[in-house]
Amino acid sequence: MRRQNANGKNIHHFAIYKCDSGHTWNQKIEQFKTIEHLENKRGSFDSTEASSAHCEVAIETLLAEGYEMLEIAFESTEKIRVDKLLSKSILDRSRTQLSRFFTEERVTVNDKIVSGCYKISQKSIIKIKL
Repeated sequence: MRRQNANGKNIHHFAIYKCDSGHTWNQKIEQFKTIEHLENKRGSFDSTEASSAHCEVAIETLLAEGYEMLEIAFESTEKIRVDKLLSKSILDRSRTQLSRFFTEERVTVNDKIVSGCYKISQKSIIKIKL
């Protein structure tokens, strides 16, 4: 099961595990900052209105539209490897294919060339030369 809690400043997503003897424990999955002045809509929920926790793009589409650079703004309180974040965000490339971007030094975090195992946290700007 999943649970979502909000304490006014953060929204926490938890996975809830229950063993055969009835004991439960929670594992925090993600944490997001709340946005002030938002109102809850009453009625049914339309998934097309929801915003994603991360962007999802296809490199082929960007190249076809003439883009040469992909820039991703990242903000989190937890550290995550940049290659894992990109594998979630880029739809049309496998992690093996994405590793070439790192070996060819086409990925920067805050204007610093990084490897795939570089851990990003807080506010970071990831740039990928397509």
